[in-house]
Amino acid sequence: ARRTDLPTYAFQHQHYWPEVVPGLNGDVTGFGLHNAEHPLLGAEVLLADGDGLVLTSRLSLDSHPWLADHAIFGSVLLPGTAFVELALHAGERIGCGALEELTLQAPLVLPERGAMMLQVVVGTADADGRRQVTVHSAPAGVEDGTWTLHASGVVSAGTLVPGAELAEWPPRDAETVPVDGMYDSMTEIGYGYGPVFQGLRAVWRRGGELFAEVALPEDAVEQAGRFGLHPALLDSALHAIGVGGGLAGLEGPGLPFAWTGVSLFAVGSPVLRARITATDGTVSLDLADGTGSPVGRIGSLVLRPVTAQQLDGAAQSDSSDSLFRLEWTPVPTGSAPAAQDAAEFDVLVVPTAEADADVVSGVHATVVDVLAQVQEWLATDRDASARLVVVTCGAVGEVSDL
Repeated sequence: ARRTDLPTYAFQHQHYWPEVVPGLNGDVTGFGLHNAEHPLLGAEVLLADGDGLVLTSRLSLDSHPWLADHAIFGSVLLPGTAFVELALHAGERIGCGALEELTLQAPLVLPERGAMMLQVVVGTADADGRRQVTVHSAPAGVEDGTWTLHASGVVSAGTLVPGAELAEWPPRDAETVPVDGMYDSMTEIGYGYGPVFQGLRAVWRRGGELFAEVALPEDAVEQAGRFGLHPALLDSALHAIGVGGGLAGLEGPGLPFAWTGVSLFAVGSPVLRARITATDGTVSLDLADGTGSPVGRIGSLVLRPVTAQQLDGAAQSDSSDSLFRLEWTPVPTGSAPAAQDAAEFDVLVVPTAEADADVVSGVHATVVDVLAQVQEWLATDRDASARLVVVTCGAVGEVSDL
């Protein structure tokens, strides 16, 4: 016998095919659009008057599998940090790189199957050069689907406040806060974070300040360069708040609600150092890269608690058929339904199948026969108020005759 080399990909998980990067592939210029140059966005179009911008995308767990690592109470949500990233990118594309404020109106629940269409819209500039930015979604593949507003805010050219340098690391006179078992504890209260969102590596405390070190897993490091600030990285920095004792008045899982004064000074870092300060139920963050050089600043962030019922409601509101359900209404028909009210209704009694007949072929034959009779009835001239009643038996409840 001769030894044969086995293929590597089935055993070592080394793939020969290139990775597909959502949002960065395909030529959209043939449709009068431009590439949005962002992994969460596909295309953009500058409005004809030159004073507005629309960016579009299609999000799903197939196209963006790393989003499945962000779940609350079993529902996969687009992270609040992703809305910040979308707003910052949209603003930067039109010359407004500072996010003055962003309020999250409703969570965006990603379905297990199917996709959500996304629109990020930057409006016209006011007298001060400030622009409204909104993020909407709707179920993909649904004509005239209802669009849900998820976030609204304001972007501007702004004045970048110098960021804090965090070169001395760990911080002087700061005590270590244990993080072992933290993600197991978070799972118990409703968070369901996968590897990409389990980025918190270390936490220190110094008085009223928290210092956190976060990093993307090795297989996600390449993604960081495609974002201004990777949503999973910023989200992981917020996990330090729970380790440090949480915020007063916040019980159970908390999600970002209102962001104020967000600026980026550098992009693409796979590692963050964060200084977090809590004041009156809000937090502010200074962000730096692995060398301590400033990356960004968040002037204020408000977190709000979320319940499983709220997420269920959000998922249903995003469903294209959430208003439809099957409901059987019993109607008394007596012992001879085919003969009852014969003057008022035309009655078609569906014959029962023979006991030894093949179920599949029997169903097909019966459906074809009933269809032919219904079509014949429709083709016959009769009064507009005429009604046809199709009577079956053994087809509902305890099914004995499909």
